[in-house]
Amino acid sequence: MEQLPRRGRAPVRAVTLLVAVLSAAWAAAPAAWAGRTVDVSLSNDTARIELERSLQGGRLGRTLATGSVFFSDNDDQLLALGLHVRGEAGSRSPGLFAGLGLDGHLGSLRGKTVGALSVGGGLDYYPPALPRLHLGLAARYAPRILAFVKADGLTEVRLRLGYEVLRDAFVYAEYRRVEVGLEGLPSRVPDDGGHLGLRFTF
Repeated sequence: MEQLPRRGRAPVRAVTLLVAVLSAAWAAAPAAWAGRTVDVSLSNDTARIELERSLQGGRLGRTLATGSVFFSDNDDQLLALGLHVRGEAGSRSPGLFAGLGLDGHLGSLRGKTVGALSVGGGLDYYPPALPRLHLGLAARYAPRILAFVKADGLTEVRLRLGYEVLRDAFVYAEYRRVEVGLEGLPSRVPDDGGHLGLRFTF
């Protein structure tokens, strides 16, 4: 059987791991869970697939289980699994939603295994006069004390402009920067640039 080149095998392993973990978690979830989202963003040299499932709502808002896998043509891979709470920012801010969450990260950068636990949040705005338009800002941060294996911290920032072309189907353009500190080495920036994406909820 023909062997995949080294660069081709790594994304396959990352995707397989993500699918296995999330499939097991979702299969064990209560039937009351509702709402699934698939988000795919691409650039010339990177790809990111995100999965999201809504849990039961609570006092603070809607609770979400999330998972994502990122890979690049430089053979960098990052897997993230998280738990987030999202809800309306307030009655005086129509169309504005806020979220907070925790994410665990595991991956390989420059051939080094990295891991981190990040805290983060985001804002999403849907202008009442243009409800199909979406403006988004999100950030994650893992200080050195929450980084492990060969990692020395993690930061991520995202800016997004989207439009709902069909009900629960968005297209968007996004700027994203991910930086991971490495012990004894310069920081690695596996992702820094523009992306085009699709987001579906069903």
